[in-house]
Amino acid sequence: MKLTDEELDERFVTEISMIIEREIAKEKKISLAKAKEDFESSKTYSYLGSDDPFIEEGPEYFLDLYRNELKYGKMISSDTLYFKQKYPEEYQEAGIK
Repeated sequence: MKLTDEELDERFVTEISMIIEREIAKEKKISLAKAKEDFESSKTYSYLGSDDPFIEEGPEYFLDLYRNELKYGKMISSDTLYFKQKYPEEYQEAGIK
């Protein structure tokens, strides 16, 4: 049976979420249920489940966003943080926040 695009999207979110939740549970030494609750209340989870057609990243990307969301209070990748620190004028001139 062939899955619909909606079913594939749902499966993508579920599978990525499960991987991230296991990592959160392991890192924080908390139950999987608590890790699931924490992740599902994050901006990163909302983004993962959004209709953004450009989301085709793996779990490592979303785990990175989640960690930085907790650390800096905003959903941002480590790569973006690096470049924003290395080239602050260029980011400011381009209007990137």
